Amino acid sequence: CLFYTSNDPHFLNKIDNVAKFMGSEKLIVYYAIDLLNLCLQIDPDNLGIYMELRSCYLSIEEYEQAILMAKMFKEKATNFDMKLLGNNLLLNILLNIGRWEEIELVAQEQFNYWQKLIKDKTPIEDPIAKQCFTHAVNCMFYFRDDLIFHRDLFNEVSYLFYQQNKPTKLLTYSQTKEIRPLKIGYIGHTIRGHSVGFLSRWLIQHHNPELFEIYIYITQGNQDKITEKWFKPKVK
Repeated sequence: CLFYTSNDPHFLNKIDNVAKFMGSEKLIVYYAIDLLNLCLQIDPDNLGIYMELRSCYLSIEEYEQAILMAKMFKEKATNFDMKLLGNNLLLNILLNIGRWEEIELVAQEQFNYWQKLIKDKTPIEDPIAKQCFTHAVNCMFYFRDDLIFHRDLFNEVSYLFYQQNKPTKLLTYSQTKEIRPLKIGYIGHTIRGHSVGFLSRWLIQHHNPELFEIYIYITQGNQDKITEKWFKPKVK
């Protein structure tokens, strides 16, 4: 049947959707894999199929096949968006299964992609790549013990992610002219002559009463002169 419909992308898309449904909703993963592999025979350059197969193989812990699908995705990627995404997918699998002999090279490649993204301000067009190009940033902690490096990388990549995904039209809401104080409640049995009480008294003292309404709930009836002097005069 697929042979005679190989030129019909709509039909292949329907089969792909059925495979996704069977794999994710019905949890019949092996059936989903069979369907996706049939689609791949007809459309071997469809990156979405490789991504779905990767997810299916991961769900049944067939890691070698999952790695193969990620590598095939990366190999067949023809633009920056997809190469970035493919390397990201591969890095996450290798890290999750502890394939350390392969990770370092893939991690360095991922860092190079981010550097290019930061330097060139390359716009990410693909919606999937746009949503997940930050996913492997935390993986860098495993390869380099350098706080400044990680902070700079996080800041730059996070800023790019915001620029790529920020809404085109900001939501607005009506705000009343009246600015009411924020109500804050503290609960505890140590709001007294206790280390917590001595430290927290300054927190209570320095709350701006025009901005905050402070309430204290003392459990177990534990009150003393510290409670009377430092807390009760400042709370509701």
